[in-house]
Amino acid sequence: MKGSYMVVDLSSSLDALNQIPFVEFSIFENEDDSSEIIFGWTSSNSDFLGADCFVIKDKHVVEYFLSYMRRIESLGVPVSLEEM
Repeated sequence: MKGSYMVVDLSSSLDALNQIPFVEFSIFENEDDSSEIIFGWTSSNSDFLGADCFVIKDKHVVEYFLSYMRRIESLGVPVSLEEM
């Protein structure tokens, strides 16, 4: 493919990995079986980086974030709130 691409490899830096910003989101399932997502505020393990929020009901965007959430869940270990 023509073009200019850049890759940043952070795998060797645990400190950098802990500071990577991530987009926070909440998915709401409504009584009428529709879903919506509120997303956009950004934080990291060490900083709060912004407060912009967006509300979207688009089925494709909601499915994207549901898939994203499932991927995050697959990387972790389930714990109860009492254990935290």
